[in-house]
Amino acid sequence: MTQYAPYSQPSPTFVSYSTARSLRVRSIVAICGLVTVMVATLASAGILWYALEVAATAIETNEDLDRAEALLTGLALLAVALTVCSMLFAGIAFISWLHRARKNLDEFGVPTLRWAPGWSIGGWFVPLANLVIPLLVVNEIDRESERRLMEGRGWPAGGPRRTWFALWATLWTAFLILDRVTSVMPFDDPDDPVTIAITVITAAVAIGAAISAIFLIRRVTNFQEQILQGAVTPDVIAGAPYSSQLGAPATWPTTPGAPTAAPFPSAPTTASDAWAGGVGVWDGRPQVRPVRPAQAPQSSTGESR
Repeated sequence: MTQYAPYSQPSPTFVSYSTARSLRVRSIVAICGLVTVMVATLASAGILWYALEVAATAIETNEDLDRAEALLTGLALLAVALTVCSMLFAGIAFISWLHRARKNLDEFGVPTLRWAPGWSIGGWFVPLANLVIPLLVVNEIDRESERRLMEGRGWPAGGPRRTWFALWATLWTAFLILDRVTSVMPFDDPDDPVTIAITVITAAVAIGAAISAIFLIRRVTNFQEQILQGAVTPDVIAGAPYSSQLGAPATWPTTPGAPTAAPFPSAPTTASDAWAGGVGVWDGRPQVRPVRPAQAPQSSTGESR
């Protein structure tokens, strides 16, 4: 009776994208910056409110106006310093994360990208246009990261709704408008209903924009991390030139000086294509089809030699 050697799966070659980088560290720093903005916004609102109360009390009682004015000036400067420092830290961290996410799309082979990586930085500093360009850049990164993951795994188009981007874009635009309004409005009466409404609404919109930005960062980071994992995990080994010898490790042909191409983009999406290339697909994930060794020749008596 013919004996077959036990099958052992070939050792996969781990292939990564040439210069794509993980977003995890940048995303953590950006989220910490946004949390700092939320804390600073609440602290600044409280400081300014307390300063206005002190000024109003000093005016009503006519006691030590110079001291009240000095206290008001110091508290106002403290509130401004908290806001500026937190916004600067969060802005640098967010732009750094955004720039890396945009460059990763080029490494993932995403075609027809409209906004170059430089716009993820420069778009924030163009007067007037910075109200629109950053939204378009973030929209493209969010949309194409999701689409790249769907196409790479062979999933149908039309993933979950992009609610977090829409919410962030709305709140961020509203915050920019309110910020410009508050910069030209005099706030000298803490009991004025308009002053109370503008202060509360501005703080609430700023905090809401920061929260939605946090979830947007997590969403895009999760998409790109899954794409990177798909390029280096042994589950995604479709199209690898496995040796005909059972148990031989897979090797990828490389050209000197050229980056190694990841197998993720060429993963088969149908069962027929997969089996034709020696790869089977179960639950949307490629698997290597066992290669049966050649049968030993039999003698005329029917026994194996």
